[in-house]
Amino acid sequence: MTTSLDQRDQMLAAEYAVGALNGDLLTEAQKRYDNDLAFRYEVDGWSERLQPLLDEITPQEPSPHIFGQIQTRLNLVEKPKESWMAWLNNKFMAAGLALGLFVVAAVGSFNLMPIFFAPQAPLLVAAMTEEGQPISARVENNNANVIIVADLEPDATKDRELWLITDASPNPISLGVINAKGETRLDVASETASLIAEGAVLAISLEPIGGSPSGLPTGPVVASAPLVVG
Repeated sequence: MTTSLDQRDQMLAAEYAVGALNGDLLTEAQKRYDNDLAFRYEVDGWSERLQPLLDEITPQEPSPHIFGQIQTRLNLVEKPKESWMAWLNNKFMAAGLALGLFVVAAVGSFNLMPIFFAPQAPLLVAAMTEEGQPISARVENNNANVIIVADLEPDATKDRELWLITDASPNPISLGVINAKGETRLDVASETASLIAEGAVLAISLEPIGGSPSGLPTGPVVASAPLVVG
């Protein structure tokens, strides 16, 4: 599996993140988000970066002259005006258009990105398996959170605990107990967040219910993978 996307897929992910898709493109993006891990990371990365801008934009309807220019630049067909007017009535329309135009410019020229965004830590991901079942991990919010998505069989006598293994620490560092099924969002202490970097390893061990009582792994490691830039 690769985490690299071509420019068309990056554009699709960005427009899906800001809600600027409809029709066949929206259907395609929804299926890709559900089934393509790299595409999901791209969408979530755009959502994380663009949400602060969306929160600061006051929705407003553009003048007919400006709206005509937007249609022309985006190569929109003018005939189905009813569907576009319905979308315009949505209170988030102006924010979506503004961010959609920004995405077009940003994907085409990443040199503009520092103008609009504060520096962010690279999006780090890890793809693990436990007995052939995939477990995805991603690091968000400048390493403040680790998100685990799994679909495993629960164990009534054991919990799965996530560990960070890095050369900067002599011992594995517990990040917390994870759910066997669905998503687990783990908060990372600031001193631990500073140790998360590309090349560090995430590992999952089987521990007593509630996690390791000693603060170190006591059970077998059932999954592990290095963190890479997503």
